[in-house]
Amino acid sequence: MTKDYYEILGIQKNASKESIKEAYRKLALEWHPDRNKAKEAEEKFKKISEAYAVLSDEQKRAQFDAYGSNDFSRMYSEEDIFRNADFEGIFKNMGSGGSFFGREFGEVFGRMFSGMGKTGGEDLHFEAQITLEEAANGEDKEIQIQRIGKCDECRGSGNLDGKKSVCANCRGSGQVKSIKTMGFSQFVTIGTCRNCKGSGKTNSNPCKKCKGDGGIKKQERLKVHIPKGAYTGLVLKIQGRGNYIDEEEGDLFLILSIAEHEMFRRENGNIYSDLHVPFTTAALGGEINVPTLHGNLKITIPQGTHAGKTFKLDGKGSYDLRTREIGDHIVRVEIEIPKNISKRQRELLEEFELESAEHKRKGFFGKMF
Repeated sequence: MTKDYYEILGIQKNASKESIKEAYRKLALEWHPDRNKAKEAEEKFKKISEAYAVLSDEQKRAQFDAYGSNDFSRMYSEEDIFRNADFEGIFKNMGSGGSFFGREFGEVFGRMFSGMGKTGGEDLHFEAQITLEEAANGEDKEIQIQRIGKCDECRGSGNLDGKKSVCANCRGSGQVKSIKTMGFSQFVTIGTCRNCKGSGKTNSNPCKKCKGDGGIKKQERLKVHIPKGAYTGLVLKIQGRGNYIDEEEGDLFLILSIAEHEMFRRENGNIYSDLHVPFTTAALGGEINVPTLHGNLKITIPQGTHAGKTFKLDGKGSYDLRTREIGDHIVRVEIEIPKNISKRQRELLEEFELESAEHKRKGFFGKMF
């Protein structure tokens, strides 16, 4: 089901953090189930809280803008969406202390969002290097990872019969309690069950391929979409591509880093580069091609341009997910001085130098008299 978080909160896509917070405050007061007794109040309150949890988080908001509702919902579970969202600070401002309409913050949300979370699986974190062009334009990229995947022989059960038995030693808890009596005192210790190694289950017919673990090491190639305007440090979540442990798969978190470019340097959405201009063009003026992320563009070099002068190409930088704006391309002039010149070129330069000196001398004496 498609969700437009901006529409849910009644705000524009370029809304500031404060606008998002204010919109949520207003709607939370209106739809909180302890205040609004309508049947749909609880579901409505959950939807606006989900919208705030995403849009108040810079990274989640950037990914929602880049991927859209459907792809975003496949990347994040309900637990992930609400993780680290700062509701408590808002609720404290609405009521007294940590309560809201007479109930503790945790109690209010605990009722609606109970049951979230997973008990198995292991998340993987992998750094993926991308090019500046991939980051600026948004492209599909193939990466190779190594992970523990579900064993295809036993379908991840670890048992050739397809199921395991509850451990008789710990009765499925994975822990055992031992009591030692010393004099008039008793010492109780709780430790991991040696029979099932803490899993709570025993395997009478283990799979030979995975040795009863249910998972095996695999090399996999994945196609990942790099969102337009990606930046170093952006984390992409790929659900179900982590390690398969305890009959559940974790998630894969790709941490993006942009490789150094031979010509361009990026700061937020702005692109910076050096422009090598022949000294004759700098002196006489003319047109010159400038390489950009959008292809070559011609700019006019004014007569007498000096080294270090900068030109700004408006809107020719990169889109930035964090600001949702397109930056500029800033070029800095470097004058090219030829190392090898012909005899004729030397003569012309010497003539130019003599004429320049004569021109300065006449100008100096002209000012005196």
